[in-house]
Amino acid sequence: MNKLSKYTLFVLDFMKKIPDKRTGKNTMYTIPQLGMTALAAFFSRSASLRKFLLTLPGFKDDDMNTFFVSLTYGDRPDGLPRKIPTDNHIRSQLDGVDPIIFFNAMWQMASDLVSAEGGSKYRLFGRTVVVPYVARHYSSESISCPFCMSKSYETIRRKVFKVEHFHSLAGFSLFAEPKAIPQLPPEFLKAEDFHGAVTDGSFRGTPGDDSPEPKLTEVLKKWSLRNRHLLDRLRPVFVLRQGLGSFQAQAALQEGHDFILILNGETKEQIKRHAPEIISMAAMPAEDEEDDTKYQDIGPILHERGLVGRGVHAWVLPNGRLERTLPSLTKQDRFNRLVLTSIPPDEWELDKIARTVNQLTEFNFQNEFRNQGFGLTRNFGHGRKTLSEVMAVLNFLALDMYYLSKF
Repeated sequence: MNKLSKYTLFVLDFMKKIPDKRTGKNTMYTIPQLGMTALAAFFSRSASLRKFLLTLPGFKDDDMNTFFVSLTYGDRPDGLPRKIPTDNHIRSQLDGVDPIIFFNAMWQMASDLVSAEGGSKYRLFGRTVVVPYVARHYSSESISCPFCMSKSYETIRRKVFKVEHFHSLAGFSLFAEPKAIPQLPPEFLKAEDFHGAVTDGSFRGTPGDDSPEPKLTEVLKKWSLRNRHLLDRLRPVFVLRQGLGSFQAQAALQEGHDFILILNGETKEQIKRHAPEIISMAAMPAEDEEDDTKYQDIGPILHERGLVGRGVHAWVLPNGRLERTLPSLTKQDRFNRLVLTSIPPDEWELDKIARTVNQLTEFNFQNEFRNQGFGLTRNFGHGRKTLSEVMAVLNFLALDMYYLSKF
């Protein structure tokens, strides 16, 4: 059995846990069949559930993209096409399903990726790299559901008033070069998870504006606490970037979970005002690797200046070594960041961490999903209950299966 077959059957077992709440006679298709068909659409990287379904009758295509559906529905002995459900029927039956049903499958897949041959590429200092981020899923100006958030704005040129409806999630990704981003279970965000003037999930903005900044410290704390026993198996190091890369965010992590903070902009200026000697430490030249182990624990300094709580251990990484791997076109921006970590200097592999830090500083997960064909903004259905969340999780499952079958 190849890897794709193995994990398809693995996910199918989780599909069988979905409760069937139908009371009528329209039970021609089982709920697992409908779920596997939707998963196949994501695995095929189709932009439309309906368009994908139109390619399926007869299952003539030998492409592995249709393997899920062929396995689910089987082949008729007379060779005639087997009927398949409509896209609206799939959406209506998956709406209301609790996406948590699939979370254990995602954790198991992540564990398999990290423990498999080649899984070391997801690690730094023997720890699994986990990157929190925020992304929208299923945004639309014409379709909405009762759980949508919305952003209203006037267009710049025509002064037309528009409203964009969307859902948001806090994602948690493993990361490896080159841009491998398998996913852990996300945290779906509600209006109350956001800062700012959010009333009934609505807020004003301008074209191109991002959403209000979520209360990511609270979200990260809630997520890491709920998944503590599963995270411990991965021995994570969280890469917290600008926005999430605040001292408050690292305080939300559980004891024993390491962090790498990539700080610039306002957060770096805060350090510059309250603890300027830390900026000087980052600028110290590192002539050789032995110098890299001479950095002191700056946790007590940060605590003394009121920036972190008591007992936090942190070291500042040398900018000279980190910036060495930057492309020549960005050399003018050198020393523009401050990178702190809870990992002691005697464990540093600075060339490796420099590549990771430089890639993740401006890395956009939303764009990378789209580039790899797993775009979250594709409108596979808002629904009226949990459809958008279920579809987002199936999208992530398909992405994880892609990596498992490829590597």
